Amino acid sequence: MKNGIAVTTLSVQLSEVAKRMESISIMTDQIEASNASVSGLAEELLLDELNHAQVIVLTLTSLISGNDENTAGVNTDEAGDGGVFAEGELEHVKGEEKTPKSPTMSK
Repeated sequence: MKNGIAVTTLSVQLSEVAKRMESISIMTDQIEASNASVSGLAEELLLDELNHAQVIVLTLTSLISGNDENTAGVNTDEAGDGGVFAEGELEHVKGEEKTPKSPTMSK
């Protein structure tokens, strides 16, 4: 594998991040039982570790899929705008009934 050492190193790091997340979760359960005011800190720590895990996973995905720095920022979706939602999907106002958009037919 071209990036074998990097993949191995990042995989070990991902495992370590997962262990820290597990440890924080256990600590959070213990803290909430005795002191609820500290649970906010534990949540921040968990989110920080989750961010680390996401960065590692994205890097691993890039290394394993063979993407290099030249293609790292290129959008591959059909519209080319990097979005995962279709046009109009995020325009719903809470409380209003959703009306499906009918496809437009050109003559």
